[in-house]
Amino acid sequence: MVDIDFEPAMDALLAMLPQSNVQKKGRKGISLFYRGNTDAIRSRNFRTPERIGLVDLLSEGKQTVLPPSIHPDTGEPYYWWTDDTLLDVSIDQLTELPDDIAERIGEALKAYGYDPQADRRYKPHGEHVALAGGSDGASLFREANNAALANFHAWVPYLGLQRCCRAGGGFKAVAEWRASGSGRALHLRALNLSFKADGIRDFGDGRGYTPIDVVMEARRVSASEALDWLAPRVGVTLGDPEASALADRVIANSIRKKKGA
Repeated sequence: MVDIDFEPAMDALLAMLPQSNVQKKGRKGISLFYRGNTDAIRSRNFRTPERIGLVDLLSEGKQTVLPPSIHPDTGEPYYWWTDDTLLDVSIDQLTELPDDIAERIGEALKAYGYDPQADRRYKPHGEHVALAGGSDGASLFREANNAALANFHAWVPYLGLQRCCRAGGGFKAVAEWRASGSGRALHLRALNLSFKADGIRDFGDGRGYTPIDVVMEARRVSASEALDWLAPRVGVTLGDPEASALADRVIANSIRKKKGA
């Protein structure tokens, strides 16, 4: 499935992609259903260096919400955008994607700020805490992160993480945004993502995450969108509606400075 979130790139992407005979819509953008060679086509999130979501390529092991499910943010149902739906069309009747579709999407997105090299360099864990000193916007991240670490039950179950379950006073789940080192299907992977009071860690690759990082990865959103989603669930008041956007700009400026160093 190709999930297009960034509407300014919609026309260019639709012109490049094969015509999909089954499509759905939700809050924004559009989701296009295809079939393809899952040995060659792997899931991938395309974002700008500022972590603005552009496109998600969802392959084997990934999930999507189908109509008429209710969108958790808008309260409105998802709906089919085409006459044909997944109830009417078999897998072999779906349009087939070429094996190099990820490269084609990346090339099309360069005009909209996508940088493959920056995407490879980005390491989300710890970024927000490191930026917290002295910035009103970034300090919101610290407050939300601390509150979220103290109350996993208020937000972790609502992320929709694969095989998420309670473990002691916290949770365990599959770090589904990371490729499997063993090549296992998503539903067979180990519960390496651990949520404990002393921190969040993926024991599959040893990385640590802040709660904001996890929300960004799980929901495929920017830092400010992650903050907007997480803060009210853990009792943090954002106050100024521009504050989370300010925090996003702080992070973006830091990333640009690192690139220029």
